[in-house]
Formats: sequence, structure tokens, C-alpha cells
Amino acid sequence: MGDMATSTSELPGARASRPPVLRVRGLDVRFTPTGRAPVVAATGVDLDVRAGELVALLGESGSGKTVTARAVMGIQDPAATVTARELSLSGVDLLGMDEAARRRIRGERMSMVLQDALSSLNPVLTVGDQIGEVFRVHRGLSRRQARARAVELLDLVGIARPGSGSTTTRTSSPAACASASSSRWRSRSSPSCSSPTSPPRLST
Repeated sequence: MGDMATSTSELPGARASRPPVLRVRGLDVRFTPTGRAPVVAATGVDLDVRAGELVALLGESGSGKTVTARAVMGIQDPAATVTARELSLSGVDLLGMDEAARRRIRGERMSMVLQDALSSLNPVLTVGDQIGEVFRVHRGLSRRQARARAVELLDLVGIARPGSGSTTTRTSSPAACASASSSRWRSRSSPSCSSPTSPPRLST
């Protein structure tokens, strides 16, 4: 595991005196593969993200950047063990939440846009259904209303004829998934927008 560093920039109107929206203290992530010794993936991570701030995790490949983000999101590998002195979002203890509660805030308060576009969508579901899930789960829209919003977002990012019917393509649309979430601290778009996959179908 290499070293990580942070770089923080403030957006216009940000105030350094504001309490952090995301607060991480002493985050450790360890993997325990079957029949093998534990592997330390991240250790002693401290991180604050305030409203209006952009915070970048810097480090070489394998330094623990993605592992740290997944641990904060609560979408770590089943072989991973996550511990921290504090892991909170707007003062709410994330480690004390059950999976149902964590899922409700993913895509609403926090989201993750994966670097690999082909890892963003599930190939057995249509793109429209996966984008629409954000609106059904977090906005209470009907399936018809969610589909209309999904078509609108796909059109917004330049997907040709998004509502015209079933097509197959090797192009995925993580940008549309990201646009569907209006979270304050964004690292993932929705639970279904992060499953490892092969190229998706673009039918809405």
C-alpha cells in the first residue's frame, strides 16, 4: 500500500469555518482472503469535506483511494473489514447504520461515479431502469415518471434517440447516472450504478 495525500479547494461562497459535511477519523480497511493473512488496504485515514469544498485524494495506484471511498460509501468487498474512530455524514454515524439505512442515503446524500464507465451499469437491466431507480427510490416517482426523467437525462448527455426503443451498444452513460443524483457530497449515483458489469443495453 502506498501513501495518500489530500488536496482541498473551495468553491465560491464556501466557508472554511463551516462544520464538515463528511468527517472521517482513523479509518482502517483490511481484507482477509480465505486462507490468507490479512492485507491492510488503508490505515489511519483522516478526512473532512465541508459544504462547498472539493477534496481530492492523491496517491499512486494501490494506495487505497478507491478502497477509502468504498468504505465511506458502505459498498466495500465482503472480505473487507472497516473500522474507524468516526465516520459521519452531517453528524450522522454511518458505521452505526444498517444496510437499509445506508442504501437510502446512497444516491440521495452521497454518490460515487466510477472511473471505469463499463463498471457503472448492470448489463441485465436497461439503462433507463437503472437511472430511473434513483427517482423511484429517492423521489417517489412512478415508473412512468422515472422513465421520462431517465430519457431526459440520456438526451442531456448526448445519447441519440434515448426513448426510441431497444438498441444495443458498447456505450454506457455514467454521466446521466451522476446527473440523476442531487447529493451534496457526490461519490456515487445510485446502488445500481456501481455493479461491476460488461457493456449495458441502452433501451429505456
